[in-house]
Amino acid sequence: MKLQTYSAVTLSPFARLHNLKLNGISIASLGPQLGLGIVFDPAKYDSADPALLTIDRDLILSAESVELAAKSDERIRDLLKACCGIQDTSVKEDPDDITFDLSELQVGEEGDEEERRNIRPWGRNPRLMIMLFLAVMMARGVEGDTDKINDQRRRALGVGTGGIWSEYIKFLPSVSIPTTWSAEECALLKGTSLDSAITAKLGKLEYEYHSFKHLTSRISWCRENLWEPTSPELEFTFTNWTQIDAWFRSRVLELPRIGVCLIPYLDMVNHSNEGMNAHYQLNDITGNVELLPIGREHGHESPLLDAKERTEVRINYGAHKSSAELLFSYGFIDSPTNPATPKSCTWLSLPLPLPSSDPLTPAKEAILTSPPTLKLIDLEKPDEDPDHDEVAWLSDAIWLIIANAEDGLRFHVLRTVEGGRELKLYWKEPTTHEDADDDDDQDEGTLISAISELKHHLENSPLWEVFLLRAIVTLSQLLEEKLEALEDSEKMVDMIEHASRLSSSEGEGGEVHHQQEVREDVVSVCRDLREREGGLIRKAARWFERERERLMETEVVKEYLQKMAEEAERENGQEGGADGDYGEEEDLS
Repeated sequence: MKLQTYSAVTLSPFARLHNLKLNGISIASLGPQLGLGIVFDPAKYDSADPALLTIDRDLILSAESVELAAKSDERIRDLLKACCGIQDTSVKEDPDDITFDLSELQVGEEGDEEERRNIRPWGRNPRLMIMLFLAVMMARGVEGDTDKINDQRRRALGVGTGGIWSEYIKFLPSVSIPTTWSAEECALLKGTSLDSAITAKLGKLEYEYHSFKHLTSRISWCRENLWEPTSPELEFTFTNWTQIDAWFRSRVLELPRIGVCLIPYLDMVNHSNEGMNAHYQLNDITGNVELLPIGREHGHESPLLDAKERTEVRINYGAHKSSAELLFSYGFIDSPTNPATPKSCTWLSLPLPLPSSDPLTPAKEAILTSPPTLKLIDLEKPDEDPDHDEVAWLSDAIWLIIANAEDGLRFHVLRTVEGGRELKLYWKEPTTHEDADDDDDQDEGTLISAISELKHHLENSPLWEVFLLRAIVTLSQLLEEKLEALEDSEKMVDMIEHASRLSSSEGEGGEVHHQQEVREDVVSVCRDLREREGGLIRKAARWFERERERLMETEVVKEYLQKMAEEAERENGQEGGADGDYGEEEDLS
């Protein structure tokens, strides 16, 4: 299904037609790298109204507006009923409507038969409700090969009540984010933090698409116009679903009392962390959304209003978004305003696997409520001396991973009020090494209701430096593996990049044509991500190594290792193992 598109040049007149108030701004092309954006012209700005852009609340696309549209649009109402289980759009949200977490499910192209039988409505999920609405708008915006086909589709799909959105989506540019890339382009992310994230996201999108198809296949107008149309070009495909998801993720905003939503025209404004010169807000009095220049309201200089020439309007999508997060959702990585400023990925999240050799791993996995991760945060470096590398790291799961039964970790299965069974985690501080092996059922220890509480008990233990050293060694090994994976994939990336250059040719107007599925801008942004993440991992590895050396010199660690060596010597002596090496350090990982 290919959506009919309009030129962005006509978007400003279209916006005024739908009562969007533009004050000194317009849509303009900012070049092949930046695409479209909003540009401010000081000569056309009326200072009597400080807002650059005012959007009526009725034009905002949210879960609430989708339900409102369903009251008078039978097609939208059909999809909400079939896919979200919404029988009456006036009924408030029921938590029981949400029957499962889609992120935990993946199926193949056709899906497993048993999984298809178990597909149930999604519940009131704002993102999916908005995507269903956009799917109807997309279907209505497709033109067939003949007038007869178009007349049939119009009768089947109806004119509907999409309002501005039935036409506005035709102005939306195609979005280049990893979930819309070719397989060759996604291979450029091998070894980065997005490698597994893209695979998981595509699996989730695939499940959503096939469940959408399954849940609506018995609705005649869906079957005839989405899944089994008269022409294959009119079929609603997985590519269409990923494109709608890309629209949502790259343009979604969040407003108080409304939640996640899409806002026409405002979603064209670009991002800058350091060069932000505007912000948006929900006017509490009028209920409208406004785009305002920053600075003047507090008596400060306004970088936008003080400009003497046309200037791009920029907001901040999120000051603390990492490079990977920006690329994943928006398709770009923010660059510092000052070229001399070192590039950084700000922070990095890495999956933290549980060791298969640990007999408590099954119980630990059952206790965890989310996948274990390590978050590295890049702190400012005061100078170029590598000895001053500073990073911060966060991980609640690491303390569960490095603790064991000998330390005081306990698991107990308790019976619930409903008669079921529930696994609970306890911490019991041993007074001696022998006590750690004694399973005293009379004293279960302290209940750990959240994994984050475990660190507090370890910190209060006299062996805190030992636990910290175990964590440092375990995380150091993880960083070594990530660096190795990143470096091992470099050769493949070089080959893909080389092939993309050979397959590119320049046209008469200076545009670049590609014969293969790899674009140079994608290669460039992936290179940027790889360099940033590799730099932070190397920086963290150096810091972890210094921390390991520091902890090895503490008296607590030295005494612990000496005690472990003596106990090993006694045990080996009792077993007749006179040839053992009793001086080796404990494997603290």
